[in-house]
Amino acid sequence: MGKIDDTLTDLGSDVMNASLEGYALLRIVGEGSGLETLRNSMGARFARRKRQTKGRGL
Repeated sequence: MGKIDDTLTDLGSDVMNASLEGYALLRIVGEGSGLETLRNSMGARFARRKRQTKGRGL
């Protein structure tokens, strides 16, 4: 099963990289070409989440 897990991990990584490249390209060329809805929906998926920082007690 180890080889299958490695293959699935590699495939997932390749898909994620292709998605990120596609989104970056869409951000550049998508403006004004009628792709705003697609860009916005993909933007929701790739939005950075704010990190929760641990507060220090004073």
